[in-house]
Amino acid sequence: MTETLRLQGNEYYKVKDYESAIRCYDEVLKQDEGVVLALGNRCAAYLALKRWKEAERDARKALELDFGNEKYLFRLASSLLEQLAFSGQQLYHL
Repeated sequence: MTETLRLQGNEYYKVKDYESAIRCYDEVLKQDEGVVLALGNRCAAYLALKRWKEAERDARKALELDFGNEKYLFRLASSLLEQLAFSGQQLYHL
């Protein structure tokens, strides 16, 4: 059941229906919090919606389950950089 829901979420994601994708991934994670693919995919959907804090949360959790995964590291970095940019702070000073 969780795999079917996750795949349905992927189909929503492909057509840029990110909210529906998130709902599918939410259902997967309600049934099994350890489905790292659902966490990673929900993170990508949050990024597409510019929901940086939620994306950060999911990326961190996904990395707890699959440390070193490059996709999750990239998504975490993206969410953190966007939050930094949104705050108006500079990453570094020259």
